[in-house]
Amino acid sequence: MNQIRAATLDDVDRLASFMGRCTLAHQGVRRASAEEMQQRLTKPGTDPALDTWVAERESSEVAAFAQVWSEHPHTEVVYVRVDPECTGQGIAADLLARGAERAKQLAARAQDGRHVLHATSWPRDELAAPMLEQHGFVPVRYFLLMTIELAEQSVRPQWPSGIRVRSLDESSDLRPVYEAQKAIFGDNWRDSQPEFEEWLHEYTGAGGFDPTLWFVAEDVQGIAGFALCVPELAEDPESGYVTELGVRANRRGAGLGLALLLQTFTTFELRGRQRVSLHVDADNLSGALRLYTRAGMQAEPRIVVWERA
Repeated sequence: MNQIRAATLDDVDRLASFMGRCTLAHQGVRRASAEEMQQRLTKPGTDPALDTWVAERESSEVAAFAQVWSEHPHTEVVYVRVDPECTGQGIAADLLARGAERAKQLAARAQDGRHVLHATSWPRDELAAPMLEQHGFVPVRYFLLMTIELAEQSVRPQWPSGIRVRSLDESSDLRPVYEAQKAIFGDNWRDSQPEFEEWLHEYTGAGGFDPTLWFVAEDVQGIAGFALCVPELAEDPESGYVTELGVRANRRGAGLGLALLLQTFTTFELRGRQRVSLHVDADNLSGALRLYTRAGMQAEPRIVVWERA
């Protein structure tokens, strides 16, 4: 029998080990970051006592974990993962039901119209898809992990006319970068934009934040584009990771996106990384997937987003 209770910060190390087992089974790599789990449990607006669940085995190892949070606009997310050794016991369905009920409460509290419920799965988790479909979810979005081996490229960035590139000034750039990100990605497919404090927690709250790896491209109008990076991909310390890359609409098509991407390649190569990785929406309408492919990056399916009205 698995005991189910709320998660606490005392669980961070065990949750990290649990996630390592899950990612190794379903992604082929071990992603076991205590910092990432602590960031999850301290997410602004999250009450772990109400919004998280841990199922424990008799050995006190974590058998499953679930969390619910709200995203803007009109979306709640229920995140459920089960240890590969504990599948087939109904734990995922139980936690999904608990999360969905809590999501209803969060949506009702918001009082801002119709809400939808999202969940995610890994493509290699063959049990997740039928379980989610059985509970009324349909796949609506697919994310790819793009990676390039740095030994395969040696092209240096060529910056468009009128562009100046520099690293982030943490004392004055965080709010302008946040506003630029809102403007650049505001029209993307159902993208949710967190409030500034939530954004700060997500992008700078973990130990990997390094302002020298945030590249800001400016012109006379202000921020024309950016590449926000962290020193390594969580599951691959030999790979630098690009968290976000964006270009202002009136600067697209002139090579700025490619130049920013090549800047990340060059920087990570100088820092001794073997690869650079990033995630991209397979249905991205801005041409990002074409850009990354043209730069030599290879795609691997990583995340499926599911929705239930």
